[in-house]
Amino acid sequence: MALFAIRNTMLEECIQDFQNIGLTENNDFVEGMENFNEYLSDALNKIQNDENYGPEERKLGELISKVIEPTWLEKKQAQLEDKLHKYELQAKSDQTGTFKKIWIKIKSFIVKIIQLITKALAKAHRFVKNRYLGYKIKKQTKVVAKKHGMDLGNNPLF
Repeated sequence: MALFAIRNTMLEECIQDFQNIGLTENNDFVEGMENFNEYLSDALNKIQNDENYGPEERKLGELISKVIEPTWLEKKQAQLEDKLHKYELQAKSDQTGTFKKIWIKIKSFIVKIIQLITKALAKAHRFVKNRYLGYKIKKQTKVVAKKHGMDLGNNPLF
């Protein structure tokens, strides 16, 4: 499951890259991903709220939901991107004075540097988080499989 979450994150990044450079003409694939994320969150909520699932399944659902949710650094990175976009709009405005435009360019330069640092840290943090939670999910999946009498055998994922 951890590999699935990592692959899902990488897939979302690729979709965003394609949208940014204009390679996708329609957003059917992106809408499918949104439906998939909605389906996955509904399934995780069902596991958490249903009485038929035991504590092992609930713990597995919690671990999967932790993999999916964005980290603090990823949230900050999105905030910085919004702030940078706001600064760019202010700099392009005709109502902005010369001194204010210079000040906005200085602030946007500083935000770009902070954004690059945050992006690098967020990628490293995501890598470590996915590895750690992948290990935990793998371990918990074995527990759940053993409880239900399933044999994972020589499955390379487990």
